[in-house]
Amino acid sequence: MAENGGKNAKVFVIGGGPAGLMAAIQSARGVRKVKLLERGPGTARKLLLTGEGRCNLTSTLRPSEVIEQVFTGASFLYSALYQFTPEDTRRFFEDRGLKLKKERGRRLYPASDRAEDVKRILLEEAERQGVEILTGVEVKEIITSGQEVRGVKIKGGRVLPARAAVLATGGKSYPGTGSDGSGYQLAVRLGHKLAEPELALVPLKVKENWTKEAAGLKLKNVELSLFYRESKIFSSCGEFIIEENKITGAEALRLSCHITGPDYHNYRILVDLKPALTREKLEKRLQRDFDRYSNKHFKNALGDLLPAYLRPVVVRKSGIRPERVCHQITAGERESLVRLLKGLELNVTGKGSENEAIITAGGIAAADINPGTMESRIVRGLYCAGEVLEPAAYTGGHNLQIAFSTGYLAGSQIN
Repeated sequence: MAENGGKNAKVFVIGGGPAGLMAAIQSARGVRKVKLLERGPGTARKLLLTGEGRCNLTSTLRPSEVIEQVFTGASFLYSALYQFTPEDTRRFFEDRGLKLKKERGRRLYPASDRAEDVKRILLEEAERQGVEILTGVEVKEIITSGQEVRGVKIKGGRVLPARAAVLATGGKSYPGTGSDGSGYQLAVRLGHKLAEPELALVPLKVKENWTKEAAGLKLKNVELSLFYRESKIFSSCGEFIIEENKITGAEALRLSCHITGPDYHNYRILVDLKPALTREKLEKRLQRDFDRYSNKHFKNALGDLLPAYLRPVVVRKSGIRPERVCHQITAGERESLVRLLKGLELNVTGKGSENEAIITAGGIAAADINPGTMESRIVRGLYCAGEVLEPAAYTGGHNLQIAFSTGYLAGSQIN
């Protein structure tokens, strides 16, 4: 497919995700020929999976607020996020006929709840700007001379001449969609360094077997505190989901962004099941419950405090005999129970797979890219955008916004 018409192209965009499409659209405004090369059978395949197929494409946050949600490489993104803001993203799609709606956390979704509609707008605009999209074309090498882009070599050995290229191949999460990390190697061969890619926004594997009996339980309004050895490194409040020897859900995914291998065994999580109550207030609450159910067995007295799946776990870990009558429970035993409720321990053993990770943190080192243009500091005419770069953010539409912003900035520099 690339054999036909590729040789006269001025710019090649490598990768057909949100960053690549935005870069192609923007660069096509000032360049006669822009060709987007996608190795897979179609573009924006990972985009279709985001938000469980609904696509949280951005937010109503200001650029400075988005930067606060970036957990690695935040300072690199100032120029990109201020040149193409979440408000710009909103206007881009609404001006082209896509109705949006705001949900919790100031997140923006298509009103249709269809990620396919976001993809459609991008493809229609790319066509309007004259971008030629070639699928099933795998780039094996970016050709340079004198540290300047001269072309791309595709699978089969053909070299397509170019004066500029945008590398927007994504990370290594959901490799079935084409994000298999191959773009990292294209950059490394040209002399770029990598900030070690690490799966992020991914479920966490845990050692505790009691998770089997609580599997499927969603805990809301809890606090998760992450420790590396004895040092607390991060905490977050919200909800998470217990699965068999695994935890997932919003707050577990946030914690995963602060865990790097291979020494996973040095990480542990303490779950505060009642973060709204101090230890003293929780102890008084327990005393009231035990007074109310003074003649009940301990195992039957936690119904007002905990969900059903978690009660037998807490009873067993408390060390208090299940058949102990509540009025016989001592102050010391109540104190131990408070400690457990304020610090239920989970020991990390690893992360979920590449097929479970929403994003990759790390990638082409920010130090090797000019943040004001997205051009490589090593190879002139090479621009990078999206998840192939080092920065990464929490959930909330921020990673797609980073893709749009860096793609826009990269494309706007090519004329």
